[in-house]
Amino acid sequence: MILLRLSKNLTAKVVAEKIGICTSTISRYENNQITPEHTDLELLKKYALCCEADKYYLFDEYLIFRNFKDNILNEYIIQKNITKTQLSKELSVSKTLVLSWFNKENRSPSREMWQTAFKDFTLSWLEKNFDSFKN
Repeated sequence: MILLRLSKNLTAKVVAEKIGICTSTISRYENNQITPEHTDLELLKKYALCCEADKYYLFDEYLIFRNFKDNILNEYIIQKNITKTQLSKELSVSKTLVLSWFNKENRSPSREMWQTAFKDFTLSWLEKNFDSFKN
């Protein structure tokens, strides 16, 4: 987020004023101090638009997957009606690796895995669940 803002030569104060929040809130988002359950997705859209990016710019990043991976992966296996073992076979990775994603370890699929296996699902999940994350 910081790089996006700085690429447009904007200060945190200017962005905060434009989207109607405190500078400290901008700082907490930019420094990853906001937990996924407290993330305001509408605010992320406004931040992106303020920085002249597409409103989904921040959602299309790997960060959104990492922040909500537990929810996304659980829904993914439920929707596909597969087990974690079947997921590992589908992705051609070890069962141990897949289990590490689900055991709330600080581990998630690589960016490449996300781009190939989970990106479309993540973006559709975000659209479907957007309202539940508004503050």
